[in-house]
Amino acid sequence: MNISIDGADAKTYDALRGCEGGWKVLLQAVEKLARDRVRRGIPLSLNAVCVLSPATLPQIRTIVGLCESLGFDSLGFMPIQEIDSVNAFYPDALRGLWTDEAKRGEVESVVETVEWLLARARAGEGIRLENSRAYLEAVPLAFLGRESPSTCVTGHLNTMIDPYGDVFPCWPYLEWKRLPVGNVRQAPWREIWRSEAYRRSREETQRCRACFWDCHLEENVLFHRPEVNGLRVAREELRQAPAAAAATPLRSLARTSRRTP
Repeated sequence: MNISIDGADAKTYDALRGCEGGWKVLLQAVEKLARDRVRRGIPLSLNAVCVLSPATLPQIRTIVGLCESLGFDSLGFMPIQEIDSVNAFYPDALRGLWTDEAKRGEVESVVETVEWLLARARAGEGIRLENSRAYLEAVPLAFLGRESPSTCVTGHLNTMIDPYGDVFPCWPYLEWKRLPVGNVRQAPWREIWRSEAYRRSREETQRCRACFWDCHLEENVLFHRPEVNGLRVAREELRQAPAAAAATPLRSLARTSRRTP
């Protein structure tokens, strides 16, 4: 079971999740799950998921300690993603978390966080990391405004079906409101999966480098070695021009997501 832990306290969590009192409910629910799975002998694995953003980066070490104390079995991270179709609904304070300037200004913090997480994983310390080394090393690229470092294989491995029956090759395509490949209310999924439309969609997604969704990029690095090491790229940029790096405007992933790959 995946549970979002975006924040180390009520103020941060409730603001990011848009739910007053959500922090209290979250803690109660996790404690009950951890307790009941033992009492009932249920083989349930609890995984915490945390979005890396300007709001959560200062709290990462506290979040890791919190997840350990709550009884989570593992913890995974992913960088904040821009979703054009829903961004407009967020208040200004939250929309500012994924601007080019905000993300670029956190590159040094992202590098420190990734290095700390990798060091813990190498030493076998604490809670198990759900992320692979290759994935974590790619994360700084998202804050630099760069493309994903690996060819996408999602079209061969995944299908997303929304509540209306529309079929998409991946989660970002659904969120970005791309045209669906088909609809399971109009044709069987097996027929859609083997269709010419899905074949063209696979060719399109193979060329796409617009997202850093953990569920897709983790699969990509299994089949295609990343072309660049994002952690090294970020370190080099910080060494060359640490002050200029924070002020340089970059192409946002939201604009990337709107183009045809």
